[in-house]
Amino acid sequence: MDLLTWVEVVRRDTLGDSARHLAWSDGDLVAACDDGTVCVATDGVHVRHRLDAPPTALAVGSGVVLCGALDGRVVAFSTSGTASAPLGGSITAAAAIGDGFVVAHGDRLTVVDVDAAADGELRTGVTVDPGVGTVTVLDRIAGRMAVVGGIRGCSWFDGGFCSVDDHHALPTIVAVASDRRARRVALGDLGGSIHLLQPGRAEPVELTGYPDRVGLVCWTTDGTHLCAAAADEVTVWTPDETGTTEHRHDRDRDDRDRD
Repeated sequence: MDLLTWVEVVRRDTLGDSARHLAWSDGDLVAACDDGTVCVATDGVHVRHRLDAPPTALAVGSGVVLCGALDGRVVAFSTSGTASAPLGGSITAAAAIGDGFVVAHGDRLTVVDVDAAADGELRTGVTVDPGVGTVTVLDRIAGRMAVVGGIRGCSWFDGGFCSVDDHHALPTIVAVASDRRARRVALGDLGGSIHLLQPGRAEPVELTGYPDRVGLVCWTTDGTHLCAAAADEVTVWTPDETGTTEHRHDRDRDDRDRD
């Protein structure tokens, strides 16, 4: 069946300013906007929360929305209310891990315990240096484990033990996607390569040949294909245990090449 035969608009909302981040939280649409507003749209009703600075990171988990801002503050929104905590430096990334969150600010990671919020204040846990320089991306792999990407490569963060393992020196990482079924990740870098790796594997597999930074990566639900975008080139890869096979899905570029 053609995908377009059943696609229809089921909701259309107007936000106060341009949306910077979007996510779903228990069926409700969450948007963080340039003007510092976090909007939760549920059944056509907007619940708006105001930040003191533009939002720079958004993560959703267990019915809680966590938003980080340019001024280094993180704010958690839930049905129980709102709580916040200040961290040093601008928030660059956030991810839900288990029943908590991990937040990146500068070259540090801090665990945030949203269940321990009291009197409007969040309890922050251990702060660690993941060894990747300024952190650019975070993504949960499984349970309380997350991959951390930065300007000096990547490493694994274990939220249960608040520890960092297996640092890999790579070019500046700008994109990440986790295949949670196979517990592996794809990282796009500033120089035009993708790096595939798994916890415990000695070295990542590098996929090269892109004309520009690999700014977007994503896995199919079953993990059989990896899609990446760099500038105007979109490529689909089929990873396997012995290597990789490239399948380019960019008809416009193929037509230009033939001309």
